[in-house]
Amino acid sequence: MPSDDLRSRDFRKILLIKLSAVGDVVHTFPVLNKLRRRYPAARLDWLVTPGIAELLQHNPAISNVIEFARDERSAPWRLAPFVAAARLVAQLRAVEYDLVIDLQGQLRSGFFAFTSGAPVRLGFDKPRAAIWKTLARKIPDEARKHAWQGAREGSWLAYTDRLALPTIDAFLASQKKIEQTILATDISALTAAANAALAEADNVRSSARALAAGPERRRARSLLTLSF
Repeated sequence: MPSDDLRSRDFRKILLIKLSAVGDVVHTFPVLNKLRRRYPAARLDWLVTPGIAELLQHNPAISNVIEFARDERSAPWRLAPFVAAARLVAQLRAVEYDLVIDLQGQLRSGFFAFTSGAPVRLGFDKPRAAIWKTLARKIPDEARKHAWQGAREGSWLAYTDRLALPTIDAFLASQKKIEQTILATDISALTAAANAALAEADNVRSSARALAAGPERRRARSLLTLSF
């Protein structure tokens, strides 16, 4: 768990690592926004694959989007992947980050977190089977197979501080809160607003049809007919 000292420290250069995929990157936005609110003046960079970089380019909370060309690692027998990795490591080290947060939890993300040289490196803890035994409800093995288990491939060894693994109970509590919010919503007001929007759309379509069938349009059609 991060110490109280980390919670009170004022970080100036932060690197967030979430390489892919699109859904996972989108789910990381709340972390990004909270970091920006906590450190409004900090340099806050994001390491991501090129295919998703465009999704982040214009986000005002991000200082720089750094691309990790994952495809270059697909041919490990070639020299190019190692050269590209060395260049990226040099790029990261040149910034001198004081905090790196790895939310990918894989070998490659842990590698870049460690080689960045940042004195504080946060990431998820390693998988712990005992966590599942503390649950109040029985989780099917098939469901556990697709659940988040923790950092993988030994990536947790790269972190100076580890984030505690949430249990399925935390997700159930979050789901219950969402359901309560939906139930508390004034459905009649939402329905009225939706109906008003549909009525406005109908008015726009009617106006468009009237313009299309108006005397000016018919006169233009007559002129075109006479011309040809």
